[in-house]
Amino acid sequence: MNLFHLRVAVLGGDDSACKSVVSQLPTTVDPVQVGSWSDLAADENTFDLALSLDRCDEPSEAPFALGIPVLPVDVKGLVCSPSDWEIVLFSEMGRRPRWHPVHRLVGVSRPILEFKKHLLKVALTAHPLLLTGENGTGKDLAANLAHELSGRRGRFVAVNCSAIPANLAESQLFGSLKGAYTDAENREGYFQEAASGTLFLDEIGELPYEIQAKLLRAIENQELQRVGTSKTEKVDVRLICATNRNLSEQVRLGAFRKDLYYRINLLALKMPPLRERREDIPMLVKHFSKIRVSHSAIAKLVGYEWPGNLRQLKNVLTRAQVLHEPKILEDRHLDLEES
Repeated sequence: MNLFHLRVAVLGGDDSACKSVVSQLPTTVDPVQVGSWSDLAADENTFDLALSLDRCDEPSEAPFALGIPVLPVDVKGLVCSPSDWEIVLFSEMGRRPRWHPVHRLVGVSRPILEFKKHLLKVALTAHPLLLTGENGTGKDLAANLAHELSGRRGRFVAVNCSAIPANLAESQLFGSLKGAYTDAENREGYFQEAASGTLFLDEIGELPYEIQAKLLRAIENQELQRVGTSKTEKVDVRLICATNRNLSEQVRLGAFRKDLYYRINLLALKMPPLRERREDIPMLVKHFSKIRVSHSAIAKLVGYEWPGNLRQLKNVLTRAQVLHEPKILEDRHLDLEES
């Protein structure tokens, strides 16, 4: 039986909630030493815990013996210092620990923990949410999680604004009546489809300027007009927008309405790029990869700049596994230049 040292963080829980999680860990865990509690971030609690596990011999096996589906950021051996492990439990109270949905945002670096903390807060409001950040950082996943955490009963409807033809944008967003234009039919728009739920407008900066005023009215008054009628109808929709553009610069250039920008920018969260959360890369590799990855490959991945962020990392790992079919993924299998 070996002794391992772990640091456990429970997001949004108080001391009693955190201790409850520990008490419900698998029976193979024998807590032999509990350290003091300390703040990891404003609303997180952490504690240090030395555990003896009778089902594993290597530090890298400890999370799996615990049933924790993440990879440690830094493994230095047996019981060395509180930073040996960074394992995050997102738990809800119950008979046994249950993974919080926000755990799907893989990572324990300070930037991603800060993002998770703020996402938990803004998800519970009905205000518009603006997600900013580079391409490939996971804004669509964050939007989906915000809907899931909100408790809204309706659907999550995702729309890529750059894929909407300019001449059909109004009818696709707000719906239309038969005869409103050539080939027009009675149809609901994305707002009606998201009734009592969440409408996610990805790449909001691509929305035609002439439609932006009608979007503002729908947000502010919670009402809209279908194409082909002057009647208004009420809608209950929470709006989440995302962009990789600088919208304030778009406003200055006259490409985006100032009033709409101020309305959707009430609550804004920026997704951190992967290069600012390199310590999460080992966990992300474990999450994306179906095979073992060598330490040298991990080191090569951690040292890369990742202009394409999470999407690029996933593509690199997938391509290496498909082209080389290795049993263990080595650094020589990774082609970063063509990614």
